[in-house]
Order: sequence, then structure tokens, then C-alpha cells
Amino acid sequence: MTPSVYIYYKLADAHQEAALAPAQDVLRAGASHARRVLLQRRPDSKEGIATWMEVYEDVTDVPALLQALDQAVARNQLDSYLASPRLAEQFVPLTSDTAFSE
Repeated sequence: MTPSVYIYYKLADAHQEAALAPAQDVLRAGASHARRVLLQRRPDSKEGIATWMEVYEDVTDVPALLQALDQAVARNQLDSYLASPRLAEQFVPLTSDTAFSE
């Protein structure tokens, strides 16, 4: 079973527009290591701070993905917009029959 990787971080609402292009470049850097890539945000901000999440589904090589992402973050200076560190988590399906699609 291939893992999915979730990376989340916080940034000031005022930095969201400026951070979008660097974040999208980071996603492109990870796209060759995952079947599906998404950038999401919480629907609400708390005290002017938004939470964004990068989702990398069905990752073929987690260490290679994380290395590519770290390089893209540095190249695009994404960290300069963040109010918290980027935190990464991996998940795998519990069983092969717990995934559903229409």
C-alpha cells in the first residue's frame, strides 16, 4: 500500500496571496512522486492566521518526495511567508478495501 503525505503549516491571512505562487511551485516539485497533489486550506482563519495543507496521494518514494519539496521550499522562499514550520505526516490505508471512489 502506498502512503499519502500531508504537510500543513500556518501563515498570516495577509501573506496568502503572495504565498500562493511559491506554494504551487512546491506542489509541482512533488507531482512526479505522487498520483494526485492538492493544496487546501481551512475554511476559516483564527485570529488572522490561515492553515494550508499540501496533500500528496499514493506517493511512490517518500524520501525523494520530501527532498524535492524541501528543495522547492528553499528555492521559492516559501518559509518566509509562514507563521509555523511545515509539518509532514504519512498515512497508509488500513486495508486494501477501505478506499472507495465513484
